[in-house]
Amino acid sequence: MNIRKIVSLAAFATLAAFPSTAMANPLPERVKGLAAENIPWRSVGPGGGGWIQSILWSRHAKDRLFVGCDVGGFYVSEDAGRHYEMRNRGLKHMYVETIAEHPSNPDILFLGTLGGIYKTTDRGQTWQEKRSGLPPISDSQHTVQISKFVFASGNPNTLYAAVGQPRTRKGARGEIWRSDDCGETWRMVVKSGLAKDVDIYDLAVAADDAKRMLAATNKGLFRSDDAGETWTPSNDGLPSHLRTRHLAWSPSDPKIVYVTLMQIGGEKTWSAGVYRSDDGGRTWQARNNGLKQVAGKPGSGNNLCTWTDCIAVDPRNPDVVWTGGATWWCTGVYKTTDGGQNWKRAFPDEWPGWLKFWGPTVMCLSLSPIDPSRLAFGTSGMVYTTEDGAVTWAQRYSEERTDGKIVGTGLEVTCLHSVTPSRHRRGKFYLGYYDIGLLTTDDNGRTLTRSMSGVPGKFSNSCFCVAEAPDDPMTVWAGFGSWGGGGSGCVAKSTDGGKTWSPCTNAASGWIDTQVRDLTVLGSKPNYHLLYASPKGLIESVDGGATWACVDPAEFPEAPRVRVLAHGGGRLYAGVAGAKDGRGAIYCARDSGRAGARPSQVWRRLTPASLSIGQIKDVAVEGDRILVTARNEYRDRTFRAGGAWLSTDAGATWRKVFSDKFCDAALISGGELFVSLTDHPYHDHCVGGGVIHSRDDGATWTHLDGPGLQNWNVSALAIDPFDRKSLWVGTGGNSVFVGHLNR
Repeated sequence: MNIRKIVSLAAFATLAAFPSTAMANPLPERVKGLAAENIPWRSVGPGGGGWIQSILWSRHAKDRLFVGCDVGGFYVSEDAGRHYEMRNRGLKHMYVETIAEHPSNPDILFLGTLGGIYKTTDRGQTWQEKRSGLPPISDSQHTVQISKFVFASGNPNTLYAAVGQPRTRKGARGEIWRSDDCGETWRMVVKSGLAKDVDIYDLAVAADDAKRMLAATNKGLFRSDDAGETWTPSNDGLPSHLRTRHLAWSPSDPKIVYVTLMQIGGEKTWSAGVYRSDDGGRTWQARNNGLKQVAGKPGSGNNLCTWTDCIAVDPRNPDVVWTGGATWWCTGVYKTTDGGQNWKRAFPDEWPGWLKFWGPTVMCLSLSPIDPSRLAFGTSGMVYTTEDGAVTWAQRYSEERTDGKIVGTGLEVTCLHSVTPSRHRRGKFYLGYYDIGLLTTDDNGRTLTRSMSGVPGKFSNSCFCVAEAPDDPMTVWAGFGSWGGGGSGCVAKSTDGGKTWSPCTNAASGWIDTQVRDLTVLGSKPNYHLLYASPKGLIESVDGGATWACVDPAEFPEAPRVRVLAHGGGRLYAGVAGAKDGRGAIYCARDSGRAGARPSQVWRRLTPASLSIGQIKDVAVEGDRILVTARNEYRDRTFRAGGAWLSTDAGATWRKVFSDKFCDAALISGGELFVSLTDHPYHDHCVGGGVIHSRDDGATWTHLDGPGLQNWNVSALAIDPFDRKSLWVGTGGNSVFVGHLNR
C-alpha cells in the first residue's frame, strides 16, 4: 500500500514558522477567488540539485549574494552563500535568467525571467511585475524572455532589457527594451540593425559613454553608438560562424572588451573560446592559449566538445579575467592575469559538496565589484565560491557533515516526483526526486541521506515512487529510471529500510522494461503482491518481485497507459491516461486480502464514458471516498477537461468538485480533501496555484498559503501518519515544504 495516498491519523509534532519578515503577497491568479488559509511552513531539502541560472555579488554589501534558478526562483544570502532565504512572493514565472541590482539603492532589484520583468523595492521580500509598454501577456507562449539587464552609464534610472534565451537558443526576437523611470514603463529602443531572428544573449554598455553598446547574439556581435537605436555588425576577427555568447567590458579601460563563442561538436576545426578587443569592440583577436580545444565528434551537439561561456573582468585590471567551462568535457573556471595570453584552470579536479555525480559546468558567474578576489559561479546543480582569488574554494549550496548527512542551507532547487512517509517509523520519509534519485530522512527532514546504493547507473536519474511492506518496516520497494526520453526503468527492493537496493530486473524474471510511475504493495511475508503503473500497462508480481507479468489484457482491455495506483477499503484503484474512448478513467478491482494472491475479480471501469476527464494525474482513497485529479488534454480533436472529481460512494456516482487546467496531486485525510495545482512552464504566468483544501467534500475550498510557502507548483502531497496536522508538499523547484494545518 502506498501511504502517500492512504493516510492514517495520529499526533506527534508541530512545525516552526517561517520568519515573519517575509510579507505575504496576493494569491496566485488561479486561486484569487478562494479564501486564504494562512499556515506556518518550513523548508526541507538537501540544498542545490537544480539549475543555477543566474548569480550576482552585490555592489552594496560585501557578503550579499543573489542567486536565480530555472524553476526555483530567487534567493538572497547575507553571509556569502553560507545560508540563503527564498524570496519568490509575487513572481509569476520562476525561471530567473538574469539579476540586476540598482547602482545606488540596495533595496531595488530587477529579475529577468522567461515570462517578463519583475522589480522589488524591498530586496526581494515582494515582487511586482512590470509590463507597462511590453507585449500583452500570453497564455500559450513566452512574449519577452529577458536575457540581460544593463544600466546606462551614469544614469541609474535608465535600464535596458535584452530579449533572448541563451540556454535553449530559441528566444529570437531582435528586441531591446528601455526604461527611463527605473523599470516602471518600457519602450522598444531598436529602430534598425537587429532582425527578428536575432537572439540576444548578452548586452553591455561602455563605462565612459552611455551611448556605446555591444550585443552578443546568435548572428554575431552588434554595435550601437546611439544608445541602442541603430545597430551594425562588429565581427572583424571573429570566426565566421559568429556564435557569440557573453561579453565582459572592462570598467577600468573601456577600450578593452572580451567575448566568448560557442563550439558545435563535429566541426572540422575548433573555433570557439575567448576573443579580445582593444578598440572598444571593433576588431577582435583570439586569446585561447591554455583553454581546452576539442572539436568533438560529428553529431555530438555542443556538450561533447569544449568551449567557455560566462566571462567576467576584474574591475581594477583589464588583464585579469575569468571564464567558465560550459560542457561536460570542459568544467570549472579558468583565469588569466595577462589579458588572455595564457589561461589556467582555477578550480580543483575534486570538487566539494554532496553532488558528485555530475560535473561543475558553469552556467553563471559573478565577480564581486567590492572585492574582486571573490568569485561565485553556479552550475546545473551547485554553487561554488572563492574568497581569495581561487587559492581555495568552497561549495555554497549545502551544509557538509562528518556523518555523511545532508543539510540544506536554504538554496533548495530540486523537483519532486513523490513524498512517501513511513507507516512504521516516526520521522521517516522517502523523497523521490528528479535528477538526484531517492533521498531519505529519519528526523522529519532536518537531515537527509541520498539512498541510491545498488541502483544501476542507467536508472539513477529519478525515483518516481516508494512503497513499504505492510508488515515489515525494513522491506521497501521503489521505482527508478529517467524522467526524460527513453522510458526505461526498474523496480528495486531494499531489506534495510532504503539504505541499499537490489534491482528486480533480471532477465529470467519476465521483467518488462518500462518507466515505473507508481507502485503499490499488498499482502504479507513471504510473497508480497506488487503492482506498478507504467506506460505499457499494469505490471504485477505475486512473489515480492521475483517474477513479473503484465495484467491480462482481457481483464484490463482499455488501460494501455496506467499512471497511478491507490488502495483502500479492500479495493485497488488504477488511473488510466486514456481509455478506448480517449478519456482518462478510473478502474477498480477487489483486494483478496491473501498474501501472494491476485485480486479476486477482474478490473472494471468506475468512471462512466460520459465523464470527460483529461489526463489522469492522481487518485486518492479513504473509505468510500475517491478523489481524482486531471489536467486538460486535447487529443483526436476532442477536448478533455482538467480538474478534480469526487465520489463518496466507492465510485457509483461522481461529481466535479474543482475546475482547473492543471490539477495534480490528490490527498484525502480525515475526510478533508487536498488538491495541488501545477502548470506547464511554457508561457508568461506559470507558477501554479499551490494547494487547495476542502472540509466539505469540495463544496467550498480554501487556499493554503503563508509567507513560508515559496513555490506554488506542487507535485506531491502527504500527511505525516504520526502527526495529522503535518502536511508535506513536494514542489517543482524548491524541494519540500512542511505546513502545520489548522486542525
